This record gives sequence, structure tokens and C-alpha cells, in this order.
Amino acid sequence: MDTLIDLLNTDKWTEVNSADRGEGFVECAINRNAKQVDPNTLAIMIADDAGNCRTVTINNTRENKNPVKNVGRAEIKLDEEGKTVLGIDIDGDCVVAKS
Repeated sequence: MDTLIDLLNTDKWTEVNSADRGEGFVECAINRNAKQVDPNTLAIMIADDAGNCRTVTINNTRENKNPVKNVGRAEIKLDEEGKTVLGIDIDGDCVVAKS
């Protein structure tokens, strides 16, 4: 089974310990109908516990890969605008975007 980092461009993402991931992660439900924007960008719909939905993008995936395929819930960190995923933590399998 692939881990998150296996499905992302390692020049742009790094695998970290959940304890070292930093702040800003929020538990979200993930809609399983992801849209491939281009070969390395994925658009997903997420909802927080209050039911607020939004579409966000995961940039720098490996070509045509979906790191959240078959995932119903994950802790997600977004950029300041709330549009781009900067971190994903699925039961301790954690990655963050490189600065």
C-alpha cells in the first residue's frame, strides 16, 4: 500500500511525524469525488465538523495520483486563503508542503 508521500512530488512535499507537523490542522470529511485539474493538481471537496464545505486543491501530486483516494476523513492544513492544501495527516501518515 502506498503512503501519502509515495503519491506526492517529494521535491515539493515532505513526510513528517504527526507530533512535528505544526499547527493549523483541522479534521475534515473528504468527498470522494475528486477532480483531476491537471496531471499534478487535484481538486477535492472538504467539510469541517460544522458542515462548512469548500473546494480546495492539492498541488504537486505525482502524475494522475490521488493521495486521498478512499479516505473519508483526514486532518488538513490550508493556506491563509483556505484554497490550497499545505498539510495532510491521515491517522499518523503525515505530509506537509515544503516552504
